[in-house]
Amino acid sequence: MTFDIIILSNAHNDKCLNITKKVIKNLREVEDIIKYNIIIVEQTARNYDVTTLHYDFPFNYNKLMNMAISQTKNKYVILCNNDLVFHKKWAENIYRAFSMGYKSLSPYCPNVTNLGKGDHLIEGYIIAVHICGWCICIDRDIISQIGGLNEDVEFWYSDNIYGEQIRRAGIKHALVCNAFVEHTCYGSNTLKSMPRAAQYDYTVKQLTSYNKALQSLYVETKENNN
Repeated sequence: MTFDIIILSNAHNDKCLNITKKVIKNLREVEDIIKYNIIIVEQTARNYDVTTLHYDFPFNYNKLMNMAISQTKNKYVILCNNDLVFHKKWAENIYRAFSMGYKSLSPYCPNVTNLGKGDHLIEGYIIAVHICGWCICIDRDIISQIGGLNEDVEFWYSDNIYGEQIRRAGIKHALVCNAFVEHTCYGSNTLKSMPRAAQYDYTVKQLTSYNKALQSLYVETKENNN
């Protein structure tokens, strides 16, 4: 079994470059029964010793994930930030949850999540509780069900709109409480290095786009149900 692991990166300085290199090294160290096809989606001219995709359009988190998903083929796809630490057996436990019939999952982050650890799953759609936007694990089959990841927001609320898409499609999501993936920087290193105006555009300003996207989803769901 192989997971496609898609990681977004913007290595515009050495600190950000080293963060991306560190997560690649970490994944190789914990690789076990499940194998990894690592894809880095890089905003700069950097290249890595794994598949590296570059793009020439403005940053949009879900659009970049859709682009990378279209260039992969394995059944299970892991959508990631680059500031993560993967623990041993995380992938094995995610795969076990997939085998139970779930098609959307997130691993457990001890730095963020307050829910109990253990060999169990907790279903739900609450952001940063059940749906951990820094690491979402999907069965490729759901992409056609939801029409791809919604691209109406650029950064903040990307996980919120995904949660709404799968909820409205009747797709259950669960937190896998024995699959440990740490989010080491709650608040993007890349984002923090941007000018304050750009930070605002990618965060608070996205609420307007999110609300419009929700309205569109509501109309689409209503039409499909009629």
